[in-house]
Amino acid sequence: MIRKLTVIGATGKLAVPIINRLQENGVEVTAIVRDIEKGQKVLPAGTEILVADLADKESLASVLQGTEYLYLNLSTHDPKADFITEIDGIKNILEIAKNTPLKQILKISGIGALHPEFNTKGDTFDANEIRTTSHQLIKDSEIAYTIFHPSWFLNALPWFIKDGKFVVYGRDEQSFYWTNTTDFADQITAAIGNKAAFNKEFAVQGQKALTFEQAAKCFLDSFNPGIEIIRKPITKEMGRLGILLSYYENFKEKFVADKTWALLGEPRINIEDFVLKVLK
Repeated sequence: MIRKLTVIGATGKLAVPIINRLQENGVEVTAIVRDIEKGQKVLPAGTEILVADLADKESLASVLQGTEYLYLNLSTHDPKADFITEIDGIKNILEIAKNTPLKQILKISGIGALHPEFNTKGDTFDANEIRTTSHQLIKDSEIAYTIFHPSWFLNALPWFIKDGKFVVYGRDEQSFYWTNTTDFADQITAAIGNKAAFNKEFAVQGQKALTFEQAAKCFLDSFNPGIEIIRKPITKEMGRLGILLSYYENFKEKFVADKTWALLGEPRINIEDFVLKVLK
């Protein structure tokens, strides 16, 4: 069976390697982008690229005609923005979907939105609250949904290299079940059109729980052993990144992906192979 998937948020840092892997899996991808030049630059050959804006219902209606399976790679960078893609954008999508053959909405979220109790201090993260609101909008639409809640992605590790050093922020006492875009894309592939995955939410976790420093050491061994690991405190001057890291500083993640692995497949790629094949 040929799987076809429309992706909104297709040029994001996580979306591009996911689309690469989806295509390797035989999925035909249509990418909805705002910037055609950026889309042509970063997306792999064979991706159909269409231009639309979540805030422009007319352009959105044009590109979603005929879409049966839709993947939303959305995030919230400014919770106080006049237009929040994960709420206002999804409202527009759902309004337009009434006149399309849309059968399933797949969406990325975060492990904290599925298990807020993992935060040992009961702290909240505003992006998770927005995600939870968006999920309810999708559920209320009665379109079949599949929502993925990943732990930290190995893809994020290069982002912590600053001035030739890998920076570990804060206390770094908690371990996370690091996932990656290759295994995640395989699970997305397994969920497309899979009625057993309809109207379900899935934790996305890797095989091994590691602190940031432990993950950094594994990553750097294959990426560049000459990079030194240093520590810095989390400060208010770090903005959104600081808020995110402060939330996860008190986040005691447990393994909860057994249902995901049973239905959508277990992660198969180790850190070393992922670094050499995807990150390096």
